[in-house]
Amino acid sequence: MVAILLIIIAGIYFHTLAQKHKENVWLSTSLGVLVYSIPFIILMIFTGLSFFSTGLKFISTLELISIPTSIFLTYILRKILITIWENKESKKNNSEIIDDISFD
Repeated sequence: MVAILLIIIAGIYFHTLAQKHKENVWLSTSLGVLVYSIPFIILMIFTGLSFFSTGLKFISTLELISIPTSIFLTYILRKILITIWENKESKKNNSEIIDDISFD
């Protein structure tokens, strides 16, 4: 239940971030939710394989590990997107300043 709530929060956060930088909202929201969900997908695969092969039942421990991992990966993606988008904006602003310079 907590995982679903955190996925929704991650989607809302990336949606707001994309709107702020005037980028593709749906693409960044989908990418953020996908990156957040990767540890949970790996968890399902791992627990499925381990359950059928050995009968281990430690799913709750792995879920607790996957939540901080998901938050860390989401934070890394956030930093990467902000860096890319701010560099794009600064290049755009620099080109506008150069275009405004005129020689009399």
